[in-house]
Amino acid sequence: MSEILPERSVQDILNFQREEREARDIIKDLDNLQSIPKEKQSRWIWELVQNAKDYARETQDGKKSVSILVTLSKVLLHFSTMECHLPLRTL
Repeated sequence: MSEILPERSVQDILNFQREEREARDIIKDLDNLQSIPKEKQSRWIWELVQNAKDYARETQDGKKSVSILVTLSKVLLHFSTMECHLPLRTL
């Protein structure tokens, strides 16, 4: 018997392909960090912080607020935001 696959819209497929392409670009950029001069290697983390600030929620007094959690181990750096979701294109 043949398996019935769920229908996906063209937009869903295009979004999936775009996200895969952007993920590959991020991996390539991280691989390229080795060739960047030492003094500029930390710039990307500040870009992530700035993006989180740009997409932060507004508080009642009109200010923006976001909590950022960075977890670092020997093999992993995990960056997450608590109050906002960064669009994939900002990464």
